[in-house]
Amino acid sequence: MTSPFAKWFKMPSLGDRLRKWGVREDLVIAAENTAFGRQGDRGLADLAERLTDDERVIRLLEARHGKAIGLLTLTSRRLIFLTLGGIKNSELQIDLADVIHTAWEQRRGMGTVRITTRDQEEPTVFDQILGTQAEWLCADVGAAKDPNRAPAPPPTPETGAAPTDPLKLLAELRAVHDAGLIDDDEYERRKAVLIKEL
Repeated sequence: MTSPFAKWFKMPSLGDRLRKWGVREDLVIAAENTAFGRQGDRGLADLAERLTDDERVIRLLEARHGKAIGLLTLTSRRLIFLTLGGIKNSELQIDLADVIHTAWEQRRGMGTVRITTRDQEEPTVFDQILGTQAEWLCADVGAAKDPNRAPAPPPTPETGAAPTDPLKLLAELRAVHDAGLIDDDEYERRKAVLIKEL
């Protein structure tokens, strides 16, 4: 389904744009269920090049690691953090087999995830995660690691979030703003309303 914003401005959805670029379907579905900042779309093509044929994208979100903003992607085999902008080809990979503990917390609508692996004393921290995505990521990592429970398939357009999902509306609002159809003030006003719904 298309949001009221996209219908009003007759804009192609993120999924439509990605499919047109030839991006694989599991990444398209994960991207459709993610709220991105302005740089997120550009990193999706780079991310698609790094995925192997034998792994499936489970969850995708925008996060910060250190001082860099990037895409944090959970696949059936690993976590990949791909930096957006600034640092070219900067990435971090964590094999799921090495993960021994995950933890999340949320404050003021922003989440933090801590991933501890066998060979680290200190956890790897990802923060500035919008809404409840940090909690979802930790649950998905646990499901992907549990051999008795297969990870849940990513949502499909038929079973995915309703168009009133604030994260989906935020992603579409950003697309409308990036297209120049609303100004910065209108974007910030509408974004604040949606963030309160998280």
